[in-house]
Amino acid sequence: MRDAAGIPTMIYRPSIIIGDSNTGEADRGMVVYGFVAALKAIKSFYEKPQNHKGHVNGILQTPFKIVSGESASLNLIPVNFVVDYIVGLAQDDENIGMSFHLTQPNAVSVRHLVDALSDCFGIEGIKLVESAEGLEGFEERLYDRLRIIQPYLCTPDPTFDRSNVRDSNMGSYEILPITTTLPFIAQRAVQMR
Repeated sequence: MRDAAGIPTMIYRPSIIIGDSNTGEADRGMVVYGFVAALKAIKSFYEKPQNHKGHVNGILQTPFKIVSGESASLNLIPVNFVVDYIVGLAQDDENIGMSFHLTQPNAVSVRHLVDALSDCFGIEGIKLVESAEGLEGFEERLYDRLRIIQPYLCTPDPTFDRSNVRDSNMGSYEILPITTTLPFIAQRAVQMR
């Protein structure tokens, strides 16, 4: 259909877009920022005297459960890399009519994401569980708040066909591994909230 209209097109399919790897700036509706809001709520809940479980070496202990398997992972890509890919790919007519998965070569585990964000808040003890069965009170309310991103939180190792990107004029473009940029973006997300 797009060829019949005579309009040169390229399809860009980014994975989960997060903040700029240089500044940390982002739309607050992005997945990482939903986690930030959740962890802020967890910390506020457990800091109340009636819910307090104590501190160990200044770290708030939280026996809290989030629904996500231990093997779940997310493919997160900073927005500036998505922009660089789109601008670069659009400059080469050889890419017309193609689709491109704009993703990180490797996903990051949900456990790693939760730990990185928890470090920013000074909390630990969050458990990842496979199902919502057994959640109570505040855990249930949080599960309801995160329901829209739940499919992402339970997907083990999402894979994407990056061959069109590798074979394009942007094939040699290097993006930083998400584990390198995530701590900075997480700290900025905490500041933004």
